Amino acid sequence: MDEPLPVTLDTAAKQATWVVAAASVTADQDLRTLFAGTYGFPIDNDAWPAILAAVQTRIAARLWSSPGNGDFDCDGDVDLVDLAHVVGCLNGPGQPYGTSGCRVADFDNDQDVDMLDFGVFQGSFSGPN
Repeated sequence: MDEPLPVTLDTAAKQATWVVAAASVTADQDLRTLFAGTYGFPIDNDAWPAILAAVQTRIAARLWSSPGNGDFDCDGDVDLVDLAHVVGCLNGPGQPYGTSGCRVADFDNDQDVDMLDFGVFQGSFSGPN
């Protein structure tokens, strides 16, 4: 994805909007109000649709996946917090997961989170540090 962006990030508001769009796509919810109100980010609402679409395209092209060890919160262990993430994503074989956040729990990359994925996770479970 080395092609130019479909929108020019020529203002601080557009740059901040890009960051908020990336966080929104990752969290699977619109975080503009939070970032603008709580953190004072200047949001360019007119540019939002184009920036959001560009971010979604770039994130989808780079499908992030966990390092394969189940440490979803990246705290150095595979514990009950990580288990809660997997359990929240379990939906059975052939049933697509509903949120993009569950993509990382799809260890066998078959577009669902089922007992095969849980088995991979279980092999990594270590408990807290």
